[in-house]
Amino acid sequence: MGLGCIAADWAHYQGYERLDLGIDLSLSFLRIDFNNMIVSNIFYFDNNKTSFHSCDHISMTFIVYSDGGCRGNPGISGVGVAIYFSELSPKQINQGMVEKGDFTPVAELSQYLGEMTNNQSEWNGVLHGLEWILAHKGQGCDVVGVVDSELVQRQIMGRYKVKHPLLKPLFEQFLQLKSHHTGMQYFHVLREYNSTCDTLANQAMDTRQNTIKTY
Repeated sequence: MGLGCIAADWAHYQGYERLDLGIDLSLSFLRIDFNNMIVSNIFYFDNNKTSFHSCDHISMTFIVYSDGGCRGNPGISGVGVAIYFSELSPKQINQGMVEKGDFTPVAELSQYLGEMTNNQSEWNGVLHGLEWILAHKGQGCDVVGVVDSELVQRQIMGRYKVKHPLLKPLFEQFLQLKSHHTGMQYFHVLREYNSTCDTLANQAMDTRQNTIKTY
């Protein structure tokens, strides 16, 4: 059964039994109103005036979860990325037209970064995911991104400007990567719904090594 669109209302969420889609965070919780350009989920509601183009047709859609962390700020840092593939379009995914089995695991990345700030590591998580897709799947993909950093999500979606000198170069890299893909949307979720990437980021900081697992 399709999950349909779920309203961005925490009170409603308290009585909702989430289906297990076999992934760390259910994208069935996400919706986007393309008429009013309101990006929302059950944990976050915001009126965004800026949004990236999203295709309506079925194409190569990758769902990219990412997380960055550091011990100390700045301190030793690492990122975790989990990438899934779907034959659904971003619009179908964002509107909650999702059923169990719609997402196929593609890759998991655990990358050690050295010493960085927390915000730098969060941005690097986004970049590592997009770079992997470009290198291994080519151009013209649709991307639905999920992060647990509200700052990064709002900067990506144009709500906040990127002003910090340490983050500006990372944002420029993001814009370059974005230009290679057909459509892109990013959503903010609570950390508990991004636990796979949190584990991968901590693994990188513990071992100070890089690992990539592909399916």
